[in-house]
Amino acid sequence: MPLAVAKLDAGQLPTRVTLTDAMAMTPSMKLSSVSQVFVGARISHSGQPIAQPGDLEGDAGVVAVDSKTPIKISIDKVH
Repeated sequence: MPLAVAKLDAGQLPTRVTLTDAMAMTPSMKLSSVSQVFVGARISHSGQPIAQPGDLEGDAGVVAVDSKTPIKISIDKVH
């Protein structure tokens, strides 16, 4: 389950996103409660948060939550 999400329209890409505790999926699980997270992005054809066949995806792998270095995600896979 994702800790934090940012929902954007595909037309807004490319873009920069800063994930924060305010974007937590549940109040008890915030980004600041862990040291590392897996960072990924998905373009969902259905608009639903659950990955479905045909969705486009990319990821940056595991990233330290306190990292200040921008990461780049290329959408380069089909689910």
